[in-house]
Amino acid sequence: METFERYLNHEIACPCGRTHFVPVERVEIGENALASLYEYVLDRHVHCAMVIDDIHTRDVLGDRLCNLFMDSHKVAITHVTFEDDGHLSADDAAIDRAKDAIAASKPELVIAVGSGTITDITRYASFVSGIPFVSVPTAPSVDGYASTVAALQLNGMKVTKSAHAPMAIFALPSVMADAPAELIQAGFGDLVGKATSLLDWRLATVLYGENWCEEAFRLVDTPLRYCVQQADRLKERDPEVIAILFSGLLSSGIAMAMMGNSRPASGCEHHFSHYWDFKAFRGVRPYRSHGLQVGFAVHFTMNLYEYLPRLESIYRPRPLVIDEEWIRRAHERWGDAAAEVVREQSAKAEWLQDHDTRLSWIGLTGETLADMIDLDLEFFSKARSALLSIGIPDRPPYVDVTAELLQETLLHANEVRSRFTVLDFYMGQGLLGALSFSLD
Repeated sequence: METFERYLNHEIACPCGRTHFVPVERVEIGENALASLYEYVLDRHVHCAMVIDDIHTRDVLGDRLCNLFMDSHKVAITHVTFEDDGHLSADDAAIDRAKDAIAASKPELVIAVGSGTITDITRYASFVSGIPFVSVPTAPSVDGYASTVAALQLNGMKVTKSAHAPMAIFALPSVMADAPAELIQAGFGDLVGKATSLLDWRLATVLYGENWCEEAFRLVDTPLRYCVQQADRLKERDPEVIAILFSGLLSSGIAMAMMGNSRPASGCEHHFSHYWDFKAFRGVRPYRSHGLQVGFAVHFTMNLYEYLPRLESIYRPRPLVIDEEWIRRAHERWGDAAAEVVREQSAKAEWLQDHDTRLSWIGLTGETLADMIDLDLEFFSKARSALLSIGIPDRPPYVDVTAELLQETLLHANEVRSRFTVLDFYMGQGLLGALSFSLD
């Protein structure tokens, strides 16, 4: 299986024409990870560190880690624990608390003990504070541990902000195997979401000449396919497969770090999830796990690709026009988040206009386009079966998404990002409003 170790902490001249650098010094996945972390910190002559966790991960690993350092009397530790009121979010309030704690204690290193939210809070707060951080994941729940961007919740919108990767990552498979079942499901859902995010990337490359990297693609695609085959063992919490799932998620984060953005691992399925988070912010539905949302969404984004070969003709796309009427409707739909939506869609409209297509649209069919992007319908079938076996269904309601909200999402999820996806393809063909998820 393609591994990520050779990409860590040194420049690689890639056949894609870019030089990749992943600023992660070390990754250790094993039962001696805490002892290795202790030695790692001492080797870097750190005298003052901060541990950030929440009330759940404190009990799982945070207290244990702090005690390890305090018992040695070699590293002064400040312990910051977020009280989880049911939905801890990487929002302004959480980031400000972490920044204030860093400013008060002046640590030389910050250690994030937790899953995605704690990691992103720590990543961004340490980044703007100019302090390096180390990640100690407690669940195989997200793909962003090694990422150089932070997923934040601002004005109800999920946005990604430039930050920094952890200096190192230390993970214990036994701890991750004991994580709540929902977090393991979420990690699997996030990984299977790459089934369509990779196709979105390839689609943009074929139609508009977006930058492509076969190395980054393989780094995501190989563990994705392997983990889909191991779904039954994952349900049994087999630590070996848990470690493989986590490695697959890390590989996605490494691929994002290689490209400098989330393109290899985030496409229309993530846009669905972001739209649902916005609805939660507006009080329409409760917040639910990102990975579960992505896993649910990919059932339907795979549907969109499965429909592609049915198109008898593909036409030069309609331009995306961001005029006063479009902006007025955006403000009605998005409220305080409208300014961000308008910026994203204006950037997309400019990108579509500036990028000449590589293809003659005349004579292009859905079937020929499916061949060009290597659409693998057999793998889709396996991925769908694996999601169902792990407990992520292919019919609403699930994660508080109704059939009505799902159909609304189909029409508007493409507005949350400037990134071109299959949703934008169908919109350009004038078909987005005519599609529905009742398609067989």
